[in-house]
Amino acid sequence: MRDSLGPFRTFTLLTVGLLLSLCVIKTVKHRRRYHRLPTPPHSMLLGNLGVVLAEILASPEGFFHLFCVENIRRKYNMPSVFYLDLWPILPSIMVVAEPAVAKHMTQVQPLQRERFSPNLFSPLLTAEFILAMEQKNWKKENPALNAALTSTRVNEATSLLAPSLHSLRSRLHSISQSGKQYPIKDLLISYIIEVGGVIQLGGSFDLLAETSALDPIIKRSLDMMGWNPVKRYIYSKEIKQRTDCLNKVLVETIQNTAQTGESGKMSQSPIYLAHYCYLFLHKHPDCLREMREEHDRVFSPDRTQTWELLQKEPHRINSLHFTLAVVKETLRLIGVGGAFICHLAMGRRADLFPDPDAFRPHRFLPGANPSIPADSFRPFEKGHLSCPGQNLALKSLVLLLLTTSREFDLVPVFPKGAPQAAEYLGGKGYPEFHIGPHVNKGMPVMVHTRVDA
Repeated sequence: MRDSLGPFRTFTLLTVGLLLSLCVIKTVKHRRRYHRLPTPPHSMLLGNLGVVLAEILASPEGFFHLFCVENIRRKYNMPSVFYLDLWPILPSIMVVAEPAVAKHMTQVQPLQRERFSPNLFSPLLTAEFILAMEQKNWKKENPALNAALTSTRVNEATSLLAPSLHSLRSRLHSISQSGKQYPIKDLLISYIIEVGGVIQLGGSFDLLAETSALDPIIKRSLDMMGWNPVKRYIYSKEIKQRTDCLNKVLVETIQNTAQTGESGKMSQSPIYLAHYCYLFLHKHPDCLREMREEHDRVFSPDRTQTWELLQKEPHRINSLHFTLAVVKETLRLIGVGGAFICHLAMGRRADLFPDPDAFRPHRFLPGANPSIPADSFRPFEKGHLSCPGQNLALKSLVLLLLTTSREFDLVPVFPKGAPQAAEYLGGKGYPEFHIGPHVNKGMPVMVHTRVDA
């Protein structure tokens, strides 16, 4: 009896064989492109996927994936520009930790900017969100955003922040009196968004009030962002059920803004940076002491006089050079940026920043010797695609430290036996994946009110 499936079987085998041959040819052709390029150990079968996967598996739970790139650079002693062949799972990338190359890519002959997928931020934010915006629209919107977020504009609006800063102090006092551990991430998120709302919209969302109705909605929204489909589904249903509350507050704020003549757009600030400022200052009490002395000197040892001066002479914030240096040094050590221009790797190069793993804010003081090499410190990027919210981000963090550092001690209390990364990445306070790298577990702290405050 003749096999009626014989021709079909033959055709199937030939088709499969042809497809496999094409895959092999394409793989070999692609891998050969990296044969003479600087890469970590590279195989014809997996490219650099094996190296990256091994690094991810060796990292603690929830580790922020971009920091694996710096670990790979160190482990294999890679040059300041190297390649990661991640095809076909991910796009292959060129990792840049060289200031001159970064300048060329962003200022001399600007390349297409990295664009975040709007799906990462939905349903809270749409494709019009600034990180998901097309380059042509970014170019159109960026000048207006920069004009609304100048250092002068931020200084002028500082006096409006007094009620919010008082609410922040009250919350910290309540946490201190409770004697309980508290994930400081929650309060810092509220603070950053509150400051952005006051400075850019001229109105408060009352996020720092203990009875805020809007605060838990925003927290849920931020927790929802990411790639976990189950968490996104669960939280998205909850968010959609309560958007009427959020929309009402925003509409009222925008209407009030229109009536008072204020304008601006909410920008994304590096919330993660506040966590690490506290973490590094706790680990370096000498820097904390020097920063407190600067606050006494520039403003007043008396808290009441400090508040009065802050409202009457907000330009004094510009004289907090060491406090700003603390913020910048934290940005250098925990810089994020993209996978192409790797700010973290650039900030950890010993030839650019002597003793690169040490927390040394003095390197950013005016007149510091050696000075910061040109184009090597670029946490907000440069050129026409730079972050428009950098003045707001820096000033809001300086204000945060001025408001809290002399009155409170925030002591991290990570669980005993908690996983940890390399010490140069924070140890138990390693960067955990979120929109940005937040301190692991939301940085649980004990808040102590200082006796001499």
